[in-house]
Amino acid sequence: MKTYVALLRAINIGARNKIPMAGLKALFADLGHEDVATYVQSGNVVFRSRGGTESRVAAEINCPFIVVVPGKLPGGDVSRAEVVAESVRVLSELCDIAARHDVALAFEFLGQTDCSVQTLDLADEIVRATNCKNLGVVIDSFHFYAGNSTFAM
Repeated sequence: MKTYVALLRAINIGARNKIPMAGLKALFADLGHEDVATYVQSGNVVFRSRGGTESRVAAEINCPFIVVVPGKLPGGDVSRAEVVAESVRVLSELCDIAARHDVALAFEFLGQTDCSVQTLDLADEIVRATNCKNLGVVIDSFHFYAGNSTFAM
């Protein structure tokens, strides 16, 4: 089993999107996760799981999308075409799973040099090649500038 951290954004801020942490913890436990713990009223949840239930959790708490990030560059020489092909394969599979729960995916490129998808143009290429209606790109200003991205695609 792996340990996961769910960082649920924009909950328990002001009067909107209130989710009691006891209820959130119970939801994760009911979905079969183990060692579930929440952190204050932040919406952060740490749990152990075999995986595969992320989109079901999102649907249960009325979360319209899940942010997914690329992995690190694998060792050895890896071409852009290989990164695109593997990313398309994985994202297509994740989109199929998320679609069963009426959840969309937001693909966030990471500007770090050790990341497999560092720029907006590469993330856009991957999302277009995936051709899934429930997949889009997240533009985080930190990663945009760290990866030297531009809007000229």
